[in-house]
Amino acid sequence: MVNKISAPYNFVPLNEFVFVPDWGGEVSQDIPFADGEDGYIEVTWKNVSPLCVRDASGTDDKNYSMHVKMSDGSRLYFIPGSSLRGMLRNTLSVMSFGRLTQYGNKYFGHREFHTKKTDNNEYQNQMSKVRYGWLEGDYDGYKLYMCLGEADKISIQKVREIALDREYDKYKYAWERNQAIGNNTFPKKEKDGIVYRVFATGQMHNKNNELLIPEADENSFVRFGIDDEAITSFFTVYSNTSGFENYRAMLECGKRIPVSFIKDGSHYVLGMGRMMRYPHKYSVADLIENVQKRDDAAGRDLADVIFGWVDRDRSLKGRVQIGNAFASRPLMDEELCAEVSGVLGTPKPSFYPLYLKQDEKPYKTYSTEGATISGTKRYRIHKGASVTTLPQGNGNIKTMSQINPVPAGQTFKMRIVVHNMRKMEIGALLSAITFNHTQGTYHNIGSAKGFGYGKMECADLSLHGFAFSEEEYLKAFEYEMSLFTKAKYSCLWSETTQVKSLVAIMSEHEGNDVRMIEMDKNRPPLQKNEYEYYKTNFSKLEETDKNVTTYLNDDDVAGLEESVKRVETAKLRKRFVVENAKIYDDIKADVKSGNFQSAIESLDRLINDMLIQGVDKSDEETWRTDIVEKQKAKEAEETQKKVEALNEKNKQQLSGGLANFIEEKNPLTDKYKVDKWKTCDSKIKQWLKKKSTSSLDDDEKQTLEKTIRRLYVEQDRSEKKDWKVEYDKNKIWKAIRGYLGEERAMSLYKSMEG
Repeated sequence: MVNKISAPYNFVPLNEFVFVPDWGGEVSQDIPFADGEDGYIEVTWKNVSPLCVRDASGTDDKNYSMHVKMSDGSRLYFIPGSSLRGMLRNTLSVMSFGRLTQYGNKYFGHREFHTKKTDNNEYQNQMSKVRYGWLEGDYDGYKLYMCLGEADKISIQKVREIALDREYDKYKYAWERNQAIGNNTFPKKEKDGIVYRVFATGQMHNKNNELLIPEADENSFVRFGIDDEAITSFFTVYSNTSGFENYRAMLECGKRIPVSFIKDGSHYVLGMGRMMRYPHKYSVADLIENVQKRDDAAGRDLADVIFGWVDRDRSLKGRVQIGNAFASRPLMDEELCAEVSGVLGTPKPSFYPLYLKQDEKPYKTYSTEGATISGTKRYRIHKGASVTTLPQGNGNIKTMSQINPVPAGQTFKMRIVVHNMRKMEIGALLSAITFNHTQGTYHNIGSAKGFGYGKMECADLSLHGFAFSEEEYLKAFEYEMSLFTKAKYSCLWSETTQVKSLVAIMSEHEGNDVRMIEMDKNRPPLQKNEYEYYKTNFSKLEETDKNVTTYLNDDDVAGLEESVKRVETAKLRKRFVVENAKIYDDIKADVKSGNFQSAIESLDRLINDMLIQGVDKSDEETWRTDIVEKQKAKEAEETQKKVEALNEKNKQQLSGGLANFIEEKNPLTDKYKVDKWKTCDSKIKQWLKKKSTSSLDDDEKQTLEKTIRRLYVEQDRSEKKDWKVEYDKNKIWKAIRGYLGEERAMSLYKSMEG
């Protein structure tokens, strides 16, 4: 019993993050980039192992690699540009962390023959609900007719008695077996007074019976649309079953085929036979989405931007033209490798132990919550010119293919023309051609890649019409990608799992590592203990670690680190600004309305949040300084206006003379506002200050004398005692002497006392 699994293929882990060039939306055939370049690349390929890129035109030469027949009977072989384009685009997509789009979005079915029937087994529980019916193609969909009664069984021995071919059960698949019984007309068989139709399911070990399915109830049917999940799931689950395409063709012609089905509420699951292939819970697309979220709004990846793309509503022509790669010389047929015959079937993604990412036992399946695909499949490179013998299958000539490979050691020369491509894009293309010039890496192309055929190496490469050297282009690509991977994966591009896995898979492997384990058709079924072993003890495909050639030096890496920090800082800041857009708008509104203090307070809170979250706040601090300056300017302007208003008021007051200050009356009471000496004294001081002088002139002294006489006559109660104090000791008259002078004050005093 082996404990190490091998396969001719492995998977480059699917990248969670997709590199989307920010110039993707600016690509044009007519408007060149400022740094866009035109030129061509000449590449010489050498096939290290036998090669056959078959002619798909259906001619008599379909077993030969693509070629042009020469007049002397020789053949000039070439590798089609379309094949090379697909090879390079796939490689570039992986190396540039592209979006996985080339896959068949299928649901896969499963059957569990080796599981003990218990109430706890989900599959067996579902099979207990199986019913039978007849599916018919209709003009706008399909009809599922119910049966007139329950299904029954008939022994294989009795089926032999009515079969056209009495040895029908030697055939493996349902279509072959039913064809041998009655040309897939499902002959009638009466049992216990009920008319049935005989339907043979596929070959199984220790099988003794076939199905008897009652006729259709013409009045009881369910209609399905063409795109109904029950129909699409049925077709995809059985698409790889031999002969199923014939049943589908019968449906398209309006004929009926017997089916099994399970009804769960309004949901139907269709199959064929008692132990039907039950669809897994999730499709391929579902599992891809678990890793690489689809985001069409994010933009096109680098492969699309370079090679072009076609959508339902939009398209973009590529800027790369890849020509055919012609051999350096024609070959006579006797120079070819001996004809090779075998089954060229490709591995099926339904084999979840390898096609799904497995981390721990038991195996994840297409029904496991959170399961993900293993990644992008690549065929491993065989050692030297070695190839693996093609499997012979079950001996059915219809499943066999023949190829006449071109021998190893031939050279093929081609030209790649590029238009309006930027420096890093040219570098990406060169990196895809050469695997960044990593030693010991190869491409593979054509038929039987999984068996070692079509191994290719870039023997020579030259640039024509370009501004930089090959190394400079490769460095530009690597630098741009490292900016991306540093930010997303915290490592350089050449250190990422994806790139290292790719070059490891595309490097040479020992024979045992690329061996496809074949099931012997005569092998008895797995014993229970053996089945349980393989179910719970898995072994992952592993690659030998390999370093990728890098063109970045220490200074480049140091500069890259700083660039990444700047980019990450900018992204963090951008996200913060978006999340706080309402606050920013409110601050702008406050500034516009002149509510600077509110704006500053909001900005201070914002800056504090940025400090906590590690967001660059330099712009906000500059903004705050600007707002503070505006606030100061506004306050200064308001102060100036107040001063000017006060000056104007003073000017008006001065123009009315001192009388306006000390002889003014209250218009409501007709009483003097200055009604005691204390108030008068304060007013005079204000007057002198407004006039910027220390003494009164004669007119002002006369006005003051008038007011003093009035105050003396109408003495305020609080000042009566003060007025009565003798002149030399009187503090009121002391103040008056200061304003009028000694002589004038005495004269006024005597005139008032006399």
